[in-house]
Amino acid sequence: MLKSAFLTQPIDAATLAAIETLDLNLLIGKWQHFDAGAAAQLQAAGRQVHVEVGLFVGESWWQRFPDARPRSQDGELMPRIKWYHGVCPNHPAVRSELLARVAHIIDTMPINGLWLDFIRYPAHWEIVRDEAPAEYCFCDHCLAQFRREVGGEPAGPAWVAWKCQQIAAFVAAVRALINSSGKTIQLGLFAVPWRPDELDGAIRRIIGQDFRLLAPHVDLFGPMSYHGLCDRPVEWIATGVAQLHSLTGKPILPLIQTMAEPGPLPVDEFAAALRLASAKPAAGVCLFHLAALQQDSARFAAAAAQLRG
Repeated sequence: MLKSAFLTQPIDAATLAAIETLDLNLLIGKWQHFDAGAAAQLQAAGRQVHVEVGLFVGESWWQRFPDARPRSQDGELMPRIKWYHGVCPNHPAVRSELLARVAHIIDTMPINGLWLDFIRYPAHWEIVRDEAPAEYCFCDHCLAQFRREVGGEPAGPAWVAWKCQQIAAFVAAVRALINSSGKTIQLGLFAVPWRPDELDGAIRRIIGQDFRLLAPHVDLFGPMSYHGLCDRPVEWIATGVAQLHSLTGKPILPLIQTMAEPGPLPVDEFAAALRLASAKPAAGVCLFHLAALQQDSARFAAAAAQLRG
């Protein structure tokens, strides 16, 4: 069983101690925080070290490439939503720079896995509750490329299929980089946890994640099953894992929230989420995130009891 946690901060002594106490065997950290010494120590103890790469997100892209800021069908610029700055996934310079970044990580970091995050069209999906989430992107880059490659108006099944193909093409390019490196690096993808039959097919129509299309290129899917943030019961975690496994035929590593957001997260509810997420057909579970778990002794103890049991 994969017993994993997402690390939002650089690894320090307290983090290493928590990893040991929880008996974790797979760590996912931000690529910017990669520490070769800590990675070697973890790998020597039989633990996998993976890094996360955030892709189509970030205010810095808006500043460097103003035309990378997504536009709605009415031509309106996408607003900042809390901390989230969505980025057009078809901006040529953004795609080129991100692929170069991924290539550098593959070439220089002794890692066991690479996770693609924000590999999708823009949406602050955690806060979506209605049946009509806003759709992006209708910028000049997207429209020109679609009309060149497909033709017609940006609407309907052809438009949705094209959007999904753009995301899948980027993932395929990353897979090709891994394959050409000759290294054994697993490729993971963080998946928006919307079901195919909800929100009028928004997982493909809005997000651009077609899991059947992505599956040939991906080793591990990580649905971001944050039941509290998404205002769902804990049972929702297990049904999502089963459905994604059925769609992809690939190992599923669901992420569950460790933080009490937006409301309380009682220990028994957290323990139930952990139990449901790690049950088959899941390949394991990923705690999102370790720092928040370290700050709550009761939830930490509950996690340790299950993961070491």
